[in-house]
Amino acid sequence: MTRVFRVQFGAKFAAPKRAHIFSQPHSAVFVSPSKVICALIFCATVVSPQSLALCLDPPGDINGDGHTTVVDVQCALLTVLGTLLADDPPPAFCAAQPGGADMDCDGIVTVGDAMLVIHFTLKTPLPVAIDENGDQCADGCATECGDGVCNTNASENCWLCPTDCSCDDKNPCTLDNCDPVSGQCFWTLSLGPCDDGDPCTDNDQCGAQGCVGATNICPDTTCTPVSASVAGQYTVGCTFWGNKGDVVDCDLLLYRTSPSAYLPIGFQVYIAFEKPLHFISIYGTFCTGGPVCALCDVFGKKLAGGHDVSPGPPTQEAWNPDECPAPANLLCSSGQSAECVDPPCGFGGLIVATLTDLWQEITSAYLAPDGSMVGNPKVVTLRFQLDSDTDVSDPAKVIFANVVVTDASAVLPSTVIQNQIVVFPKK
Repeated sequence: MTRVFRVQFGAKFAAPKRAHIFSQPHSAVFVSPSKVICALIFCATVVSPQSLALCLDPPGDINGDGHTTVVDVQCALLTVLGTLLADDPPPAFCAAQPGGADMDCDGIVTVGDAMLVIHFTLKTPLPVAIDENGDQCADGCATECGDGVCNTNASENCWLCPTDCSCDDKNPCTLDNCDPVSGQCFWTLSLGPCDDGDPCTDNDQCGAQGCVGATNICPDTTCTPVSASVAGQYTVGCTFWGNKGDVVDCDLLLYRTSPSAYLPIGFQVYIAFEKPLHFISIYGTFCTGGPVCALCDVFGKKLAGGHDVSPGPPTQEAWNPDECPAPANLLCSSGQSAECVDPPCGFGGLIVATLTDLWQEITSAYLAPDGSMVGNPKVVTLRFQLDSDTDVSDPAKVIFANVVVTDASAVLPSTVIQNQIVVFPKK
């Protein structure tokens, strides 16, 4: 713990200039009672309750003469009496620095501070409740550069103690500066690119109104912020159980069996799902390289890579018909032993492709020889809500069927495994 004197920038450490109640040093000790009364009422001035003291050296040396004596006790008592006689007392003339009589640094000068000066005069330890570490400095006065508190009364400022007195105003559109003479922070407007902290906006620019996003990341739809680490994750297989009202997501995945396989640039898929799943919409992930991404509703819109998302039926609610329109070969009731759904069910068709760049792949993810996934195979997320409680013993499922995947020139062989659309190398 470091004891700190009041310091002027550019000056050497020195005891503050002495000040006394009367023209002669320590004269208040020898004056007559009448003169003491005069001193108490008219001559003594006191510290403002708002100003704080520092740990003095030696402890209790209020008048700054290098010794702690009865004169300092007298100064403390005069200061206390002054606070009783004035609502806004001026600084004490007997104190070598403003707030010098505030021994416990609580912002006010009371008889308790005078008692502490007596402790210092008699060289007896301070009470543990006030000075826990026993360094003869009240714990409320101890200051140290690097303690995380900017104590301006201890001459800490942005120049002398930048770790505690940082000028960072958390505004990306200002340059943070510290004046080396005054030790005060000042800021200047900075124009140019910035980050407004909103993952749903892009091309953010600084202006008179601060950092403002120039464009929306999501293509004219609602946007939900999501952690970039979470956005990079995906689920395998889509079977759901839970409570009524739960929102669940089914990721549609697309990956190649080797890095040499052709890159998929478009695909189509038929989607069937069992009730009580209620289709909400189709979502895509948009990231700009920061820690937060945007989850966007892309039903009838575009993916981040520019691919059009063309659903059918053309409205979300039409995916939730009263009757189950799925083809018979997808209904478990028809004796289908492969992937199938039990009625009642919902359905929809989806095409993901781009007509503007025939070489823009949907994803470059592939399966490494050790079975690990390289890249993110997630293309879109189908979002549902459970219309009723669903038990784990009889979960509701989503299946993909009638899949066709293409590169820029031809159809690629593909299959569906655990609701992952797998593309094999072209033969």
